Amino acid sequence: MKVVMIFNHGGKNLVWPPCLLVKPGEKVTFKVANPGTRIYFPEREIFDETGSQSLSDTGRGTMLNLGSDGMTLTVRSQPDLQTLASQVSGSASAQLPRVYPYSVYCSCGNDFAEGHSSPVMIIEPPEPSYTSGTQTTILSGLSEQMSRAGRLAASRKVKAARPVKKTKK
Repeated sequence: MKVVMIFNHGGKNLVWPPCLLVKPGEKVTFKVANPGTRIYFPEREIFDETGSQSLSDTGRGTMLNLGSDGMTLTVRSQPDLQTLASQVSGSASAQLPRVYPYSVYCSCGNDFAEGHSSPVMIIEPPEPSYTSGTQTTILSGLSEQMSRAGRLAASRKVKAARPVKKTKK
């Protein structure tokens, strides 16, 4: 089971982890520090629990209305996701991990929570759909992209934290 925490730190609402790697059939728990949090996924077919009262179909995606207890959902099984991937961009893409950006609105701060940027959920394809060499290449590519983004974010923070040198006149 994977856990996504949504909390306030220093007056800013945050999502941790900002990038979540899950497998089809795996459970994801969204935990919130403040009730009144809503999560919006632009894709409707990500989760199995379509009949839940806290999970609503907006016609253009899925909205999760989280109370203080949070919510646990199951990532839809691969055949459904594979069909969705085939419809979107061809059958070859069904063998690659799918990236699903989502938004988290927090009513307590009247703003959107952030990860490093907008949070994402990456759903891996099932094991037999690609060779282990391809899997290593894909995951190392994702890891490299995440490392590059982390280094960029860290460099921006370091530059902002450097003291300004005063020159003598």
